[in-house]
Amino acid sequence: MNYKLLVSCLLVTVAMYAQLPLLPMLLECVAPSYSPVQVAAVAAVPGVGVFALGCFSSFLVQHYRRNMVCIASLIALALCSYALFYLTVTVETPIGLRLRIFASADGGAGWLVLFAVRFVQGAVFGLAQMVLSSTLVIDTCLSPRRTVANQTAAWLARFALAFGPMLAMALFRYRERFVAAVGIDAGGSGYVDAVGFAFRAVTLVSAALCVVAAALVMSVKFPFKAPEDIVPHISTDRFFLTQGKWLFVNLAVVMASVGMLLFVGSTIEFFVFLTFGLLLALIVERTVLLNAGASVVAMSGVFLVLISVLMLFLGGTFATLCMPLVLGCGAGLTGTRFLALFITLSPHCRRGTAQSTFFLSWEFGLYSGVFIASFMQPCYDGYTARLALGLSFASLLMYAVFTRKWYIAHKNR
Repeated sequence: MNYKLLVSCLLVTVAMYAQLPLLPMLLECVAPSYSPVQVAAVAAVPGVGVFALGCFSSFLVQHYRRNMVCIASLIALALCSYALFYLTVTVETPIGLRLRIFASADGGAGWLVLFAVRFVQGAVFGLAQMVLSSTLVIDTCLSPRRTVANQTAAWLARFALAFGPMLAMALFRYRERFVAAVGIDAGGSGYVDAVGFAFRAVTLVSAALCVVAAALVMSVKFPFKAPEDIVPHISTDRFFLTQGKWLFVNLAVVMASVGMLLFVGSTIEFFVFLTFGLLLALIVERTVLLNAGASVVAMSGVFLVLISVLMLFLGGTFATLCMPLVLGCGAGLTGTRFLALFITLSPHCRRGTAQSTFFLSWEFGLYSGVFIASFMQPCYDGYTARLALGLSFASLLMYAVFTRKWYIAHKNR
């Protein structure tokens, strides 16, 4: 198990998730001509973009050096992050920068450019992660250690779900306090300045993290692997495990609830407690649930996500602090066991495909939740928690009634 590759997995995912909370905040401030659907689409389109290059991944890694495909994807992701920095136009203010999105006044051309950059960002992120976690990490491990390597890479990606937004909100908090210190209205131009500063800083940090991840991959030596004689240009190999379609749907519904809660709780304290929740899930998995079956742990994780949504309706300081803790524990347990289900559902030779399918389901569900929350919060804020509750309950019911029995009937090992 090569730790440089695992660190690369963490860095690239942090780079991607760091932009999650700030981009909708920025667009609402400086691009008022954008409709809620446009704002939500720009925020969530990477969840669709991750599918764009997956069908070509098998051809690419067979015809080109697999590590070079990953490095090229990481460099492209860094350029996309820098493009987001470039697309912000600066207007001087007494305390620093006030921003607007390129050509935002018409709500047309500027939005299309921004949407296209975000889509490409999702596409190269998807390719980089699929090649990195589904091919490179596995190829550098002995066969008995591959499941451990898969789980470790996935756990690091889950922690990035807290680390990335925490970084973004820390930068926002720093600038917000600076604005308050110089006596600028925190609810007006000062808020715009803080959001703009944090977003521009995050895009540069994200680009730097991707470059570091590419350098780490470049420093690893990979064993030679002869390409297959005939490889189709488009295939589901290393991309999508068709026999795992119901696991894909079930996990995506769970993660839609998680994505909605992440959007609702965009504060640095929320993501700190989310980190503690993920740590708690890791401890519980290795102790209390060590001998429990994968299905039991998966159902426990989905149930905890449901409990975290219910805490939104309680109110009060205790519920506010405990909600991200329970959510992190639920998301951690759900992710680790759904990955195990995907792997055991696949033939041994398609382990990488199972990992990619898990990744796609996780990302699609997460960004679907971000889309729903970003769209509903400006107009239907009171219904966001209710919809999250409905989705989490539906995912638990689907797993208990259908998915678990279907999995037992179709698993390979």
